Amino acid sequence: MVDAWGLRFFLLDENDGLWRVSQRVAQELITGRTRLPQFASKRVRAVDAYVTLDARKPVRLESARGSYWNFDKSGRWFLPRSARGLIMDTIDFAPPKEGNVVPLSEFSKRLLKSRERWKLSPHEITLIVHAIWPEQAGRPTKLPPFIQGNRERKPPMTYEAKNARSELSDHVFKASLIIDRLSPPSLKALVADLDDQEPDDMLELWRGIADACRRKLAIEQARRRDKGEWRAEVEVIRWEDGRHGRVGQSVFSESVQTTSRKAAVKAGRELLKKHADHFDTDCTVEVNLLTGIEWERRGAPDSTSETE
Repeated sequence: MVDAWGLRFFLLDENDGLWRVSQRVAQELITGRTRLPQFASKRVRAVDAYVTLDARKPVRLESARGSYWNFDKSGRWFLPRSARGLIMDTIDFAPPKEGNVVPLSEFSKRLLKSRERWKLSPHEITLIVHAIWPEQAGRPTKLPPFIQGNRERKPPMTYEAKNARSELSDHVFKASLIIDRLSPPSLKALVADLDDQEPDDMLELWRGIADACRRKLAIEQARRRDKGEWRAEVEVIRWEDGRHGRVGQSVFSESVQTTSRKAAVKAGRELLKKHADHFDTDCTVEVNLLTGIEWERRGAPDSTSETE
């Protein structure tokens, strides 16, 4: 049986108390449907724990990554302005220079990581392990409680709202196609023009388009460079017959972090060899190359190995 992987969320309060965060609460925090008043106006340490699953039960901790969750005065989760737009306030189209000179965009990325990430200590990793597998503590251990939030009731969708969403979806899709076909110089020019937009009733919409352009520009810039963080990822997909054709579900993935595109290609070939036995009549084995920016944006787990 092919193993899948799952994600467990935790919060550490200012007294090092550990709290479990359910998938539902985590999702509703991101969408703004749930607030945590107990963390109002605070910056809280969070842990994303990636585990391998066997028959839907966690059997191995693959990685534990520390980040900060920021809450406003009402307890709503928000993303700091410094973290928006994938650090694209300044874009440098020149290739990376040798020596100790670091391109400004790379410097900004490292600075952001230092502000928005934190490294778990061995003690904190042990707390996470015991929260997932309390029997490994060797003594009676009380599981950390689930964090409880104030859930805001979602108003029912009206007929008018459903029609509006359908119409807007068409326009958003068309906008994404327009952005995807722009070259990097055109993306940069469009962002600069939108940033100079005069305040009006459409300003927030234009800002959203500018952020989408920044994200696209960051990915394009990273993909033009042979050096830098590249990832090779293998994914095993199981296919089933659905109502409207074949439906695929990812059941396993593994990645390797490298320091160049060439090394990532080599690592991808090795991953294909390693997992070739998973290929079957109902399973495909696919390999993708991702830049560090694309990987970070996906919120994917840290790779299981690294190579030069």
